[in-house]
Order: sequence, then structure tokens, then C-alpha cells
Amino acid sequence: MSKVIRLAALYPNHLNLNGDLANLAVLQKRLEWYGVEAEVVYVEKSTDLTKFDVVLLGHGSRDAWAQLENIDPQLIPSVAALVTSGSRVMAVSSGYEILREAIEGLVVKHSERVSEFRNHDGIVGYVNSEAELEPIRWIQNSLFTLFHGPVFAKNPDLADKFLGSLIAGLVPKNEHFSKISELAEVSRKTAFED
Repeated sequence: MSKVIRLAALYPNHLNLNGDLANLAVLQKRLEWYGVEAEVVYVEKSTDLTKFDVVLLGHGSRDAWAQLENIDPQLIPSVAALVTSGSRVMAVSSGYEILREAIEGLVVKHSERVSEFRNHDGIVGYVNSEAELEPIRWIQNSLFTLFHGPVFAKNPDLADKFLGSLIAGLVPKNEHFSKISELAEVSRKTAFED
């Protein structure tokens, strides 16, 4: 494959509150192991998002989102259009909440804050949210998650599912590839130990 896969980190200075940006590092490394060249691009201003193969909308504080509304008022409509067109978008926590409201026109309900590791259909991650949303949700090729941090590191099968057709038919070229899955499994189990 000669095309370089471009992974967009949207406003990482605003939307990386819990290390969500590390998900792109995991995707970049997995693509490399599949023999696919990939680059992470840091997007800090309004741009044409259709030129990216993967877009990350991370988690940010209320102040960060207020600043972004002034910096790039078309950010959420642009990302929502990517989702509905079948592009690969990962939206994390507040990014998930804001994007879901934009796409579905619903106001997300809030209740008591949940701060704990969760296992959702074999996918493990840390939730720290008041939003009444399922921990993992797919809309076409896009992944919405309440799990903070590098969820793909703990869940490599989820990363590969997300990459989908970008790695379809490819065989990993790294001799330690299976070891990574074993380490991720240990990490998922460790999350629930006292």
C-alpha cells in the first residue's frame, strides 16, 4: 500500500484532557505493524477534515469547548458530517456527548458521576462521567466512547475493528504482535483487581 494514512488529532491542546491523543499513537503503531505507513497530524485551526482517514475528537473541559466555539465554530458540524458520511471518527467522553447531540438532536441526560473501570462487551476502559450514555457506541465506521485515555492500548481488537478496511486482508509484520494482545489482556484483568 503506497498511500500514507493520515490520522488527525483535533485541537490536542484543548481536547486531550485524559491522554486521549495516545489512541492515535496506538493506531499509528498498529498500522505500521500491518505494513501501512501512517502519520499523525495535529489540527489547530479550521481545515478540510475530509483529507484525513481517521479523526480524533478528544475530551475537553467546558472552558476548552467554549474556546473552541470561538476558534472554530464549524468544528462540530464538520465532524458530524464526517460521521454521517461513513468516515472514521473516534469521539471521546465530552467529544462523544457533544457530537451525539449534534448528530441526533438529543440533549444528553446527566446523573450522578461514575468514576470506575468498566467492562462493556469485553472492552475495558475507565469511565469518569455524568453522561447517561453507553460506554461504547458505533455509528457506521465511527466509534464513540466514554472510556478515557488510550482505550485502544488496552483493547487492540477494538483498534483493529476501528481501522476496518484500512487493514483488511493485511497480515501483521511484527514478530511481537501477538505478545501485545497478551499484555493488553493482562492489563484489562489488572484494572479490576483491588
